[in-house]
Amino acid sequence: MENLHQHLHISELIVRSFQKDLTVQEQHELNCWLENTANQTLYNSLKNKYIQNKPKSSEIPFINLKSNWQKIEARITFTKRPSILRWTKYAAIFALPIIFATILFTNLKLTTPNSTSATTEIPLPGRFKAVLVLANGEEIDLTQQQELSYPCDSTITINNQNNTLTIEQSEPNNIIQPDYQTIFIPIGGEYKLVLADGTKVWLNSDSHLQFPTTFTGNKREVYLDGEAYFEVVPNKKQPFIVKTSSMEIKVLGTKFNVKAYPSDTDIYTTLAEGSVKTYSPITGIGCTLTPNQQSQYSKMTGQITTKKVDAQSFIGWTKGVFIFDNETLEEIMKQLGRWYGTQTIYQSDDLKKYRFSGYVNRFDNISTILKMIEKTYNIKFDIQGKNIIVNN
Repeated sequence: MENLHQHLHISELIVRSFQKDLTVQEQHELNCWLENTANQTLYNSLKNKYIQNKPKSSEIPFINLKSNWQKIEARITFTKRPSILRWTKYAAIFALPIIFATILFTNLKLTTPNSTSATTEIPLPGRFKAVLVLANGEEIDLTQQQELSYPCDSTITINNQNNTLTIEQSEPNNIIQPDYQTIFIPIGGEYKLVLADGTKVWLNSDSHLQFPTTFTGNKREVYLDGEAYFEVVPNKKQPFIVKTSSMEIKVLGTKFNVKAYPSDTDIYTTLAEGSVKTYSPITGIGCTLTPNQQSQYSKMTGQITTKKVDAQSFIGWTKGVFIFDNETLEEIMKQLGRWYGTQTIYQSDDLKKYRFSGYVNRFDNISTILKMIEKTYNIKFDIQGKNIIVNN
């Protein structure tokens, strides 16, 4: 029963995290659970499943919770933190999250490190795909290239052509508080977005961005989880602000990359052109970057450090290439995992620290990339379906 209670609590946090409804303490609890690699992989898969198949309340079937939770229990590995994983008395709060989470868990076909089934199929590279969720809750699969009408404002057109979503406004309006839409990029996906002011945004795998169809007031604000490259149209009267879970980036007009995945311990801002200011509203600490500088914000300490880098190494993904500049194998495999939909199992933690530099096509077979790394170090990769085993 204790395990069941833990599952219920984590399931609530998972579903509410999709809905951006966690307190700081609850987000901390979920982050602790995500420290386990298998849990992190499961969470990412559930998020994609939730985005693509979020059920309407009228479509939720009767579920045999007891039998389904037995299936769930066999799939999850919990970090042992008794003080964090606790049971709540308010069972009514769990009703919808339990149903959603059960549907997601029981419909998920995930190959885990404990799986005995293996396949010789090589994981395929990602492609252009995304889901747009309008402010009214309507979901649109953007792989169907088409021009879309915006139901809330006839002056706004949403054009979806050539793997690019473009927001256009035919005439000014008097909207004071614009609605925010959300574009979701699943694992193994990428997409381009052109905002109403002409700002261009490239979104990487496993990311999502909240944005308005029109910018009003004295600032332009968007909200990012994941990784995106921005080319911001200058407007001194309306600074452009990118908000992440822990920090903000403020610009007037510039080109920069932000990497802010919820599961990562740090947020990276890399400047290619112009000037940006990174700032933490939590700690009050900030810094201003110049071209080819990168800031690293620690979620754990709240501190920001800067260093000189080659910015092109960090925006190569927008041009169809992976550029690794003395990257650890752990970081490289994270990037490949988001693009190819794989998870990595290390036979030794020391293997994660190996460093590698290289330039490879983002659309190459993953085995091509792994063979290049094998030639650099005395290590071997064993591909078993979506699992990649690393040993030496």
